[in-house]
Amino acid sequence: MSQGRYSVSMAVCTCRRMAIDPERFPVPLVLSLILSLTAGHVSGQEASSGLRDRLSALEISARSLSQPTGKLSEAVHRTNYPLLMLKIEKARFLLDKQSSYWKSYTKDAEFEIREGEVLLRLLKENRLAYDNATGWHERAYISEADGSAQPFWVYLPRSYTQPEYRDRRYPVMVFLHGYDTSLTKADPWTLSQSILELADQRGYIVAVPYGRRNTDFVSIGEVDVLAVIAELQRLFRVDADRVCLIGVSMGGYGAYTVGLHYPDLFAAIMVVSGRTDHYFWQKLERPKVAGFKQWLIDADNPLTLVENARNLPILIVQGGDDSLVDIRHSRRMAATLKDLGFTYQFDELKNEDHWIYFGTDCYERAFNWFDKHRRDLSPKVITHHTFSPKYGRAYWAEITAFERWGNPAEVRAEVTDGNTIELMTDNVKDVVIHFPTPRLDEKKPVTLRWNGKVVYEGKIGNPGQWSSAEATVPTGVHKAGHRWGPIKEVFNGPHILVFGTKGTDRSNTRLQNNAVRMAEEWSRFADGVPTIKPDSEVTEEDIERFNLVLFGDENQNEIVARLREQLPFTVKEGEYAIAGNTYRGDDIGFMMVYPNPLNSGRSVLIQSGLFWGDALPINHKFDLLPDYIVYNDKVDYSDKTNEYLVAGFFDTNWKLDETLIWRRDKR
Repeated sequence: MSQGRYSVSMAVCTCRRMAIDPERFPVPLVLSLILSLTAGHVSGQEASSGLRDRLSALEISARSLSQPTGKLSEAVHRTNYPLLMLKIEKARFLLDKQSSYWKSYTKDAEFEIREGEVLLRLLKENRLAYDNATGWHERAYISEADGSAQPFWVYLPRSYTQPEYRDRRYPVMVFLHGYDTSLTKADPWTLSQSILELADQRGYIVAVPYGRRNTDFVSIGEVDVLAVIAELQRLFRVDADRVCLIGVSMGGYGAYTVGLHYPDLFAAIMVVSGRTDHYFWQKLERPKVAGFKQWLIDADNPLTLVENARNLPILIVQGGDDSLVDIRHSRRMAATLKDLGFTYQFDELKNEDHWIYFGTDCYERAFNWFDKHRRDLSPKVITHHTFSPKYGRAYWAEITAFERWGNPAEVRAEVTDGNTIELMTDNVKDVVIHFPTPRLDEKKPVTLRWNGKVVYEGKIGNPGQWSSAEATVPTGVHKAGHRWGPIKEVFNGPHILVFGTKGTDRSNTRLQNNAVRMAEEWSRFADGVPTIKPDSEVTEEDIERFNLVLFGDENQNEIVARLREQLPFTVKEGEYAIAGNTYRGDDIGFMMVYPNPLNSGRSVLIQSGLFWGDALPINHKFDLLPDYIVYNDKVDYSDKTNEYLVAGFFDTNWKLDETLIWRRDKR
């Protein structure tokens, strides 16, 4: 950029923009400052070019180490390689980020490249990154869902590497952050030094998942939290009975949801300024919400799942003058926990607003609460309420199959006198009891009574469990494994996007654009980039490894055409035949998840016609999509989804069930 373009008038404008008084700082001085900054910007561009060359070389070297080979161990590769790929991604992001005359990201990018080069050297030398390092540092793992490097941050207390503590297992505080549209992998939500010092004093490992930005820590965000906990247990001396969860604001909702989905993972949870009821939050009258949407909301709704907290102590903290989340969220949750007789504490802080979690007081309360509790994997009584077998296990009782899809399944199990287990269930077809040996006398016979009927009498034996399922594997495809539905579950597992190339040039271009659009939206939402392929390049290995997101109908997409005879619906763009009705129009779209007939261990998602969700925020695109839906281009302003024409769930055997179909004309 030519320095001659700058003038005295520009210098005066710059003074005003920078709040510089021209009377105190003469214009020639400011002009000199601008010229020096411009020169720095030019040299910065040259530096950026050199950094891009280093980054390209780093990427080429990293690709050659994508799999552990030779002397490179699995443990070192699994630890170092994801972090190397994260550094490369962050450096690229920073180099591409728009710099100004007042802020350059070149030094930040250089730092990431330099760290990447160190990681590359450590990989080649088969040495662990951050080996025996205490304090705050960044980690990463490779997501199975989209192959992206996902970061998390860990604080190890100073005592962790001291010889006298080498056999100690440490409690963990997993922190779920609040909503922030500015979050990126290069600019994440971190904790203050004063909070980390407090953790050090109390002897806690602290972990901060990225949570795929702003996911409410449900769906792919929940997958991220579970992956981080698994990495912590792999990398560090974690006391598995003292893993505690804390969430603030949006993360408070996430702490409720993750904790109530998996109550046996945690010793206790703490929620700060968190919402508890989606209907109350969105001012929805539940009876007026379509039945399939009720199911999708209830499956993650804390107040709906509250009975799962019987053995999960919950600390609730909120400011009485919270201007963002109505205090009645916490009051209602506390009242419900009190009525149920569960372990909880509610601290309503008078004259405090929403953002109390930026001070250390919240974390003093957290550590005091967490210090009181340890996980009990064999509680005397279990109550569990779930909308999917995905969340079927709690402690020693596991729901493996529902009688009816669309209704929640419930279990209440109790160890009683006489070496007896009393099991009461509703909407449960199959259940597994993992005998809680600390509660039972292993030398005596056990009696298991299910809904009043004795179903087992005998020794605990090996493998220490009883299952109601028949010994033979049932024929047909069932909602099990990775195939629960609804549509959003496709994206929680390994997936690729496949656009059709069998149609006209115009339709082929549109389908490719739809695939690119979905990938871009996924990137903005979940900070990952899924693979995109034309149907002609899909391999048998792809069919074996991935859920396939298929764009186009049977006349446009080669894979959809291969599946045509084994799909429950006729899929032709602008004409969809579903359960005896045909829906036609140029302004309608269709989406459906179904077990892949070419590989029943994976799913296919078919998207045809109108693209879904133009009015929806990027972080709630998939929330209210059931197993299948035909929709138009109108907006339901109660939730910003497209208006549905027909929508529903398949039953437990992936068959159509009239009771699980919602038609707008018969609403």
